Amino acid sequence: RVEGDNEQEMAQSVVEVIRNIND
Repeated sequence: RVEGDNEQEMAQSVVEVIRNIND
């Protein structure tokens, strides 16, 4: 499913944003 792949990309972006905030 394309939806699942899109969700994974969004999750990865969220993780990066959180890392930047913690930095």
